[in-house]
Amino acid sequence: MNNNTEIDILEAARRLFLKKGFKETTVREIVKEANTSKAMLNYYYRSKEKLFFIVFDEAFHKVYSRIRTSFLRDDIDFAKKLELAVSDCTCFFNETPQLPIFIAGEVARNPNKIGKRISELIENDFIDIFNKQFEGNFGNNANSETYSSFLIIAILSLCVFPIIAKPVLKFSIGFEENKFEEIFNAHQSLISPFVLAAIHSKI
Repeated sequence: MNNNTEIDILEAARRLFLKKGFKETTVREIVKEANTSKAMLNYYYRSKEKLFFIVFDEAFHKVYSRIRTSFLRDDIDFAKKLELAVSDCTCFFNETPQLPIFIAGEVARNPNKIGKRISELIENDFIDIFNKQFEGNFGNNANSETYSSFLIIAILSLCVFPIIAKPVLKFSIGFEENKFEEIFNAHQSLISPFVLAAIHSKI
């Protein structure tokens, strides 16, 4: 078998899934894009779903690895780790806007299945590390688990939503590209201190 065919199928599927999502992408479109046959797709990947999860896992890991890397550093404090994670993720999302849109779209399409998949991709040790670092920064009390979850939700929301909302902002409010970049950069710099201040006000 030609290994290039296997790669061509994966690259074609990646382009189509990121553009159209799982539901709207057909096997026929994938094999046509890859200039191959359905038999070859089944030989290498067995099914559209298995091929999809290769693409999804890859996309999610690109985001997750940035967050994990920041929080595994032991040479900076919690606030700086959070700042680096936010900066890295927002820059990455702005450069590859199709990724957060793709992930969010698939979560909305099939929340139980995709949610389970994401939980399998996040190592348990990282959750423990994050919670311990959170408690080290804010203290351990009855609300620690609630506010550590709030921090994650707030950070993801504030990082991802401007990217998803960008077309709306550009066309409904009239933002030019350079104006959006100016506002987005200011927004990025405010995320970490805003969320930390919100938690400090409650704990």
